[in-house]
Amino acid sequence: MIQENKTSKYLLYAIGEIILVVIGILIALQINNNNEKRKVEKVEVAYLKRLLVDLQKDEALWQATYDRKENQIYAANRFIEFSFSKQKDTVLQLMPRFKDVANWQDINTNQITFQEMVSSGNLDLIQNDSIKIKLLELDSNYQSILNWDETVEKEQARLIIITSELLNARNFIPLDPQENKGLNISISQKEMSNYLQRSIQDMNSLLEDNTFINVVLGVRMNHRNQLPYFIILKKGVQKLISLIETELKERERD
Repeated sequence: MIQENKTSKYLLYAIGEIILVVIGILIALQINNNNEKRKVEKVEVAYLKRLLVDLQKDEALWQATYDRKENQIYAANRFIEFSFSKQKDTVLQLMPRFKDVANWQDINTNQITFQEMVSSGNLDLIQNDSIKIKLLELDSNYQSILNWDETVEKEQARLIIITSELLNARNFIPLDPQENKGLNISISQKEMSNYLQRSIQDMNSLLEDNTFINVVLGVRMNHRNQLPYFIILKKGVQKLISLIETELKERERD
């Protein structure tokens, strides 16, 4: 073509070839980028689904925690009422309330997926900023309530220690069929009466003990102050669940 003085045609041909090569490279890059984007989105959706499962468990956790703490407040109220009661012979009615007021369960939040995302640096895979912000807010609120609960646990432990110092559990065993279960013991009617009287005396002493009542009041106050926060946490979880469900539905439409 050069020999035939067709330089301009050769240049056009060469430029065309270059353009075709560039277009081919751009298309290949676009395809590769789209593939990478789909892979990243697939991982993100998998994380969102796992987060949804964790949050649904936490929704049930905060409701159960609220109910348990409320039950402990009710039990603490009965102890306080009986400390003012003149009918000390009925004090054994409090026995079933001991397990309630002294009951302790650690709050085990379901944050495995969130913590995995943070530690691996994959939290940025979440494209929806509202979801990301809510996850971080919820984690901060979780840590606050868990730190508070450590303090409450110490008060709960004090309650058990004081009770064990003031009560002789042996006196109560014959009176409780559940405690009797599996024990091969024979107790006469007279002995039963003696155990009953000693148990009533122990319970009265417990209710007259200022330290015991003070700790019961402290436990009740902590549980009562915590209740609104469990409602707030549950609502925060529900809001996040709604955001994630909406995001997943939009991804399905895409």
